Amino acid sequence: MPVDANMSVIVGGITLSKAQPQTLDYEMCERDFRITTCKLTDAIEDLKPDPVTLKEIPWAGPELTLQGVYKDGGATNILCVDQADADANGILTIFNYRAYDQADGITEISYNIRSGALVIDPLAVNERFAHRAYIVAVPDLGQAYWVRFFDGYIAGRPSEGELSTDSPTAKLLQPIQGLPGANVIRIYIYHPQGQSNDHILWLLTYRPPGTS
Repeated sequence: MPVDANMSVIVGGITLSKAQPQTLDYEMCERDFRITTCKLTDAIEDLKPDPVTLKEIPWAGPELTLQGVYKDGGATNILCVDQADADANGILTIFNYRAYDQADGITEISYNIRSGALVIDPLAVNERFAHRAYIVAVPDLGQAYWVRFFDGYIAGRPSEGELSTDSPTAKLLQPIQGLPGANVIRIYIYHPQGQSNDHILWLLTYRPPGTS
C-alpha cells in the first residue's frame, strides 16, 4: 500500500486516507445508529430532528445502509435470499457507511472518522466470543488499499457494556471519480446462526460545515 511520510494512503496521486487530528475546517458530528443483525428489513434506525417541523426524520442518503445478511457457502459466505433464509442460516451482517450532503441527500462528501463503539445488546454468557465486529475502510479497492480500523469481540468487555476504540488522529475518506467505494467504511458483524440482536453503533466523524 503506498504511504507517504505523513502516513497518508496515496493512489494515483490522490489521497484516500490521511492521518491527522481532523481536517481543520470540518465540524464534529457524532453519529449513532440502531443496528439489528440478521434482519433484511428495518435493520437500521438513524434519525435527526428537523428544526422546522420539530419532527424526527431519517438522515438522507441514507448514510448507513445494509449490504446484506450472509450464510456459509463453503469457500465463501454468500448472501441470504430472504428473511427465512437469514433466520435459518445467517451468520454475518454487513453495513456500509458513507456521508452525504444533507442539503440534497444525494451528493457524497468527504469526511473524517476518528473513533467508534458498539454498545451491545445483552448477550448470553456462553456467547461471549460468538459475536465479533470488524470495520474496514475502502473494502472494494483491493487488499493493498484496505485500512483495518477495528476488530474485537463484541462482548469481550462485559464490565464496560461496549466495544470501543479511540484514535488520536482521524482518517480522511473522500469520494473519488472512477474509484467507487473510496469513501466507504464497512462494518462486519459475525453472530450465531440466525440470531438477531439490536446494537448501537457509534461513530465519531468530522464533516464540512453546512453538510449536516
